[in-house]
Amino acid sequence: MPHEHAGNGRLILWAWALVSLVLVGLCILFPSRIAPHAQEGGVIETVAALTLICAGIAAFAGFKGFARLYIPLGCFLLAERELDSDTFDENGLIHGLLTMIDAVLDQTAVRLCILLILLCGVAWHGGAAAWQAWKRRSVAFRLFLVAGSMAAVAQGFEELVEFRSAGLAREYYVRLFIVEEMLEMLFSVGLFIAVLMGWRETNRRYFAHDTAAEPARDPS
Repeated sequence: MPHEHAGNGRLILWAWALVSLVLVGLCILFPSRIAPHAQEGGVIETVAALTLICAGIAAFAGFKGFARLYIPLGCFLLAERELDSDTFDENGLIHGLLTMIDAVLDQTAVRLCILLILLCGVAWHGGAAAWQAWKRRSVAFRLFLVAGSMAAVAQGFEELVEFRSAGLAREYYVRLFIVEEMLEMLFSVGLFIAVLMGWRETNRRYFAHDTAAEPARDPS
């Protein structure tokens, strides 16, 4: 059974990588057709935000304990970053909710609490779980690393578009912008899949740091 699960995980990993390559290739080849979907509040940004929210819900349900609270919290914070309240109707529920969340996150005390949860979670759980996943060649961890690399490349493209926009031809500017948005969406989808796969691997005791030793049974 473990080999069967690992085989299925690798199949999902390669399928996601193939779809990612195809989508990025389409962005490069047909930027004018995809550009309308890459704007603020467009399909690409909406899919990225929704998958991050789903990843946060899945992580909150699947990874119990305060030490692992940083996982869903990080997903929700990334989702909030993707959503811009200005793209929604000012009288709508979503606009009001996002405005309220922004106001709460602007509070110094809230930022300190979030920072504390993230740092403690990474120090207590993240490092040990990552080491266990690396030793066991976890497919979920490999998927997380690839998705994280996509996010890093997307961030680099965003910085390039922001600081070199004046020196770039419009054609290259549009391509970079669309690819950057697409990579962010693929990162979100990859993170969601990694959370689901990591949840299953954790339940199968792939992460020794997370599981407590079972009490010895009375032979009588």
